Amino acid sequence: MGYKVIRSFKDLNDPQKHDYVVGDSFPREGHDPSEEFISSLLTGYNSAGSIFIAVADEQEVNDEEKVDEKTPETSEDVQEEPATTEKSKGKRASKKVED
Repeated sequence: MGYKVIRSFKDLNDPQKHDYVVGDSFPREGHDPSEEFISSLLTGYNSAGSIFIAVADEQEVNDEEKVDEKTPETSEDVQEEPATTEKSKGKRASKKVED
């Protein structure tokens, strides 16, 4: 099962002390972390108290393997409407001026 890094961290359990950044796949090729360590990164039950990885969608994993098969992006003309605000229909409060 693959994982995606959602918060950057340095893997101190890795002999190479690998730095992971958001979007990286975890674990790196050639490193086999313990299930306990993976669980701590998934649940936030670690010294930092943060969740660092999430289960990668299988489609994402397959897409990474097909980097050379990117499709060109298309652009469409989009007409944007200006934002409008409604004026309040209630009575406005007026300041009393004392003489």
